[in-house]
Amino acid sequence: MALVTMGGNKARGFAIGAAGVYQAAEAALQLRGEAGENQVKNAQHAMIQAMGGPAANVITHILSRAD
Repeated sequence: MALVTMGGNKARGFAIGAAGVYQAAEAALQLRGEAGENQVKNAQHAMIQAMGGPAANVITHILSRAD
């Protein structure tokens, strides 16, 4: 299940160069418990994924909370 709590890249106008940075920033906010009203309760893991071209290049990062 994909959970986009702050609107995702589409809500931000999908700025090509900044798209991955936005995803990483939102994931970090969630994992640190700093996402305010958009916080996912007890967030422990986050996935960031980007596709380039006609989905020929796919990059995925899995992040975990370090307690």
